[in-house]
Parts: sequence; C-alpha cells; structure tokens
Amino acid sequence: MSDLSNRLKIYLLEEGADLVGITSADSFESALEGCKPTDILEDARSVITMAVSVNAAGVEKAKAMAAWRGKVFPLDELAFKASRLLFREGYKAIVVPSATHSAFQALKGEISHKHAAVMSGLGCIGKCSLLVTPRFGTRVALISVITDAMLTPDEAFEGDLCGDCSVCIDVCPVEGTINEEKKDGYYMIMKAQCVKCYKCYTSCPVGMDEVGH
Repeated sequence: MSDLSNRLKIYLLEEGADLVGITSADSFESALEGCKPTDILEDARSVITMAVSVNAAGVEKAKAMAAWRGKVFPLDELAFKASRLLFREGYKAIVVPSATHSAFQALKGEISHKHAAVMSGLGCIGKCSLLVTPRFGTRVALISVITDAMLTPDEAFEGDLCGDCSVCIDVCPVEGTINEEKKDGYYMIMKAQCVKCYKCYTSCPVGMDEVGH
C-alpha cells in the first residue's frame, strides 16, 4: 500500500469513518454514461469511499430517515478532510455527495457509491440492491471522493452476505420489487415499484447487533 493511501485511511478512521476503501477509477468502465469518475474529473485515477454506521435497526421509516440524515454532515466533513489532505499533497479531489433529492427519487447517484464500496472491499450488493457490509449490514451511509492521485486499490469484495436469507423480500410491501434477479453479477430490484419504505434497510439481519454511533 502506498504511503498516501495508508495515511488517508488511518486519518479518516481516526476522524470518524467506520469503513474506508479505495478503488481504481478504471473499475467503473462498465458504468452508465455520465456516472463514471472520469465524467466528473477527467484525469480521475482513484475513488475513495467512506461509510459511517447508521443506528436504524428495526425502526420505522421516519426514524430511519432521521438517523440517515444525521450522518450527512459528518460524511461531508470527512470528505472535506480527505480532499484537503489530497490538496496538500498536490492532487485534485472532487467530493461526490452522499445523496441529493434527485438521486433519492431516481435511486441513482452521480456515481454509484455502493459499487465503489464493493470494488473497494467494503461489502456486497444484497438482494435488496443495497450495500450490505459484514459489520453493519445495510445500515450505513456512504460518500466518495474522486482524485487524480494514484492510490493503492483494495481488493474487491467477492462474498455473498445474503445466502438463503429472504428477510428483505418478506418485508417488502410491494410483491416482486425484490426478486433475486441478477445483472452483471449484482442483485437488481424493480426500481419503478420501490416505494422507499426503508424496510429492507432497517430489517437486514446482517450486523443487527452492531450499535451505530
């Protein structure tokens, strides 16, 4: 691991990130047009993805949304600190926000934080099409920083944390939204049917015993 990659990770974890991973901008080659790191920063080489845990296990939608929103400012601050460190080293850095209203409505961000997280070893895409991490399950909030620094990428996450579990399917109020179909190796959902009830986010049994900040 490069010295800068190691220093970035240690610094961000000390500053409050629960998980930090790095992937190459090249890992987004198959991403939709307009959603690649190089569409945002032409000479992008690396993507840093940070996650913080969200204390939303088993709660209703309003409390889950409030818990998630409470992580937006800390995430923005972490991304700012990562960018500032990179600037001081002479590199460019652009923050991709954790979420915007339009991204929430479309279930699609400027780049896919969850795919960046998979490629940087933080977890897998679960049957509900959310990132599932070994420690916190689905209950994380994500943010990414794109940079022209050539950082050392982490190994992609190869496992399937869902297995035979069907909790997210069982709690989903719209039949067929979560259907275990895969595309390019990832679980997909019927986005048009999703009512954004947060039940798959709050009910995932992986990491259920882990208490968030």
